[in-house]
Amino acid sequence: MWGYSPQVIQKSLYTIMGIAKYRIASKEKESKSAELLYDTQLGLNFLWSFLFFKWGLRGTSFIEMAALSDLDYIDGIRVL
Repeated sequence: MWGYSPQVIQKSLYTIMGIAKYRIASKEKESKSAELLYDTQLGLNFLWSFLFFKWGLRGTSFIEMAALSDLDYIDGIRVL
């Protein structure tokens, strides 16, 4: 039986984000705002791993996760 593995989840997340970055970069229409939003989300995802797993700052990681969630919401509205 396959169990929960943070390493598998993390690798899957960054693989999917890499594909998203490629799709943004390969568009003919210049999309600086999309790239900035993507880079900010990538940085926050990277930071969250350290806050939660390495440094054990659960409260800070929750606040950071809320900020990331807000960026995802903004991105969703922008796409629609």
